[in-house]
Amino acid sequence: MVEKLKDNWNYKITDRDIVKQKTISRAKRNVREVALSNDFNFFVTLTVADKNVRYDVDFCFSELRRILKQIKRQHNEFIYIFICEKHKDGAYHFHRSR
Repeated sequence: MVEKLKDNWNYKITDRDIVKQKTISRAKRNVREVALSNDFNFFVTLTVADKNVRYDVDFCFSELRRILKQIKRQHNEFIYIFICEKHKDGAYHFHRSR
């Protein structure tokens, strides 16, 4: 990302940009390590059907957390990892492994 920004002569790369790139890189690496070091049994993609809220990432996250908490209360051994991703149209969906 930073390399692409360097090519744009109107953009001055700031420390904030470099920190953001490092943070994103570290998050991706951590997710990859967790995913590769665990033996997940299932893989699920969840997409919000309601077109009125599917573009609101905060709402989508809060609903997903609420649902996962309910499942966790019923099944203590329930362990998961989920990744938020944007569709091409900007709607959010989640990949979840268990």
